[in-house]
Amino acid sequence: TLAKNWTDEFYATSIKKLRKNYQTIPHILNVVEALIMAKIAFCVASNATHPKMQATLSTTGPLLFFEGKIYSGYDIPRGKTAPDLFLHTTREFNTDPTNRVVIEDSAAGLEAAHAVGITSFAYDPLPGMPLFSAIPFKCMKSLPKLLNL
Repeated sequence: TLAKNWTDEFYATSIKKLRKNYQTIPHILNVVEALIMAKIAFCVASNATHPKMQATLSTTGPLLFFEGKIYSGYDIPRGKTAPDLFLHTTREFNTDPTNRVVIEDSAAGLEAAHAVGITSFAYDPLPGMPLFSAIPFKCMKSLPKLLNL
């Protein structure tokens, strides 16, 4: 039988492995810098837990740029594929969903963005992954140009 706290142990072990093995997405800091220079607000909106996001962002460097701007599907009743997480962030930033852009690496996130009319870009989509009208791209280095920054 499983221990009562098996999920806590599982997540602790997973996060330890993430901190050890996670690699930053090449050129992501260039994208963050371009957004800052253009004075465009940005955040992380993920179905991951806060501890997982803290681990990946702190391991790879960009955490300090996202302090106070990290949103989890665990914070709301329904995560992605539902649009609730993106609607939550638009309320937090006091913007209309149609004035937002989503950079996504999952079909669930692309579906959620599409449901509320948010323009989305699919980062390195898997073959056959539904794009829900997202613009696919392979390298973060190309993103600032795609965003007209």
